[in-house]
Amino acid sequence: MQMSNKESIGDYSKKFLQAVYNAGLPSDDPRIADRFLASLTLSVQTLIRVTVARVGKNKADTNEKWTVEYITQVGRDILGDDNKLYAEATALIPGANKSDTKTSI
Repeated sequence: MQMSNKESIGDYSKKFLQAVYNAGLPSDDPRIADRFLASLTLSVQTLIRVTVARVGKNKADTNEKWTVEYITQVGRDILGDDNKLYAEATALIPGANKSDTKTSI
């Protein structure tokens, strides 16, 4: 399961959590949260990782609350719920937009 460029993080998290529920897995497991983060688009994933690294108080607090819901809330706080604005929000991340590709000469 991977987030598409046409989905908001809120919409994708609902779909992801439904799949977790259907599989009978615990949604508050940090390993599920890691899988969720890895399944986000690279630009969204990068913004969340940078934000958590910069504002996280300490590693113990982050590990304790490391859930799909926490990651989703961080993403929504940064990007909002309109995926049409994600390209603008991620414009400064190298490789986030397809037009950033370099050609070698």
